[in-house]
Amino acid sequence: MRKLSQVLLVAACVVLLPGSSGRCETSGRPHELWTTQTKTATATSNRTDTAIWTPASGKRIALQGVAISAGAAGVVEIESSDTDVIPLISLESGGLKVIAGNAAPLWTGGVDATLAYTNTGGFAGSSQPLSILLWGYEY
Repeated sequence: MRKLSQVLLVAACVVLLPGSSGRCETSGRPHELWTTQTKTATATSNRTDTAIWTPASGKRIALQGVAISAGAAGVVEIESSDTDVIPLISLESGGLKVIAGNAAPLWTGGVDATLAYTNTGGFAGSSQPLSILLWGYEY
């Protein structure tokens, strides 16, 4: 399999970069420039504008995916500065929602923009928590 990957890379270099003699510069590929990070939050009560991801100073967030599970029915919103990043998501009791952009970011924020969540509904006083997982990178 590895040999096939190398052959395909050489073929792509020859086709896309005539005169390269099959040698491509592969450093600086996006997956080598950033490290994927995960951020999590758990709540057993309703929350408003609770920070879940604050980037390092001078950095931006590229959000690649969100997974939300709930033990009680309710609504969850992921936002940045009161602007929807992921619009209201209705969850049934015991529900799970996954939103992923695969390789493309779902959202990229401004410098120092924080991601927060707001949840309402049956979470108040529930022994069944709401769990949120975000993944992406900072750049």
